[in-house]
Amino acid sequence: ACSVQLVSLVSGAMYNSNTHKQRRVAVICLCVALLYIVGCVAVLLQQANDGTELWTSMDVIERRSFTRAAFVYLPKDQKHRFLHQLKWFLRSWEEMRGFEPPDWRTDVVVVTDGSSKSLEHLNCSATNKRKNRVDAPVCVVVENYVPAKKKKEFKEIDHYPFADSLVALATETDAFDHYDWLLRADLDTFLTEGFATWSPPRMVVGRGSFCFPGYKTCERLHKFAAKQNLTDAGVDNIGSGWYGPTAIIRECARQASNLMVTLSKEEFSKKEKERSYYLQGIKGWPRWHYGVLSMYAGQLAINNCSGPGGFDKRADLLDFPSSSTEHPSKHPHLHTWQDHHLFSKADFAAGKYDKM
Repeated sequence: ACSVQLVSLVSGAMYNSNTHKQRRVAVICLCVALLYIVGCVAVLLQQANDGTELWTSMDVIERRSFTRAAFVYLPKDQKHRFLHQLKWFLRSWEEMRGFEPPDWRTDVVVVTDGSSKSLEHLNCSATNKRKNRVDAPVCVVVENYVPAKKKKEFKEIDHYPFADSLVALATETDAFDHYDWLLRADLDTFLTEGFATWSPPRMVVGRGSFCFPGYKTCERLHKFAAKQNLTDAGVDNIGSGWYGPTAIIRECARQASNLMVTLSKEEFSKKEKERSYYLQGIKGWPRWHYGVLSMYAGQLAINNCSGPGGFDKRADLLDFPSSSTEHPSKHPHLHTWQDHHLFSKADFAAGKYDKM
């Protein structure tokens, strides 16, 4: 509306302004036009700085193309555990696309250390490639990825089972070349119709849950950040859901991958890194726990890597609990937490929803 009024005013000011009277009218119109410019800039700045408003209005959405991809990692040796989660994520992606603007494209990129053949029944294939901005949405498989445990630079964490949720995103590949933005997501999540039109002004991260009152977990992370000369924006409990410009998301993943190694070397004892200690016994939780090494590294990286544009932590937009009774259109990305409230991934896996 501002731009239309501005054009109208400027046109009126410049048209047939030969006479003295007409020139006076032109000057008045130009002054009014300048006031409109100032007003429009003020409105735009308010929207950019208002932390409660991250939505792009529909009139802007429909006039530009936007290509993005949701990245997920599927480990070959745990496929039996995670395949049903991938299925529901893909179903939510398919449903979400029905609400997207006509010039938007959202793909899913599945990175796996296995073969893509086992995923072809889901229409996910290594032969699916985005070649341009107008191709139909596809599920792309990056197959035969070499996991972190087989890479020399990650030998320190070769026993840590969740490293590849970061390392796979940072690994050199052309699979992400055609995307303006990326969503880093866990498999146990859903996209909603709210994601279909979501284009925030800067990177957004979701909610994690590993720093609690009475424990010095995040205080220890802040001290580590200072020791490593990292930028520390002071934002705690950052989740695994990240949504932002492709280059920034991948750089954050690269930094987080390296920080996992440094954290493991410098901040965990040999005992704390034993699987029998942190997995079977879940010891150290929630004070200082090796099982969430990737979450610690992710928090350190996000606070450091987002650049001049910064980031917003929005627990209502990313990693919002799937057990909520609120309408999903208000929450672009849902996450199934470790509980037994509907919808619970544990109850789903146990077959408790089979007769619903």
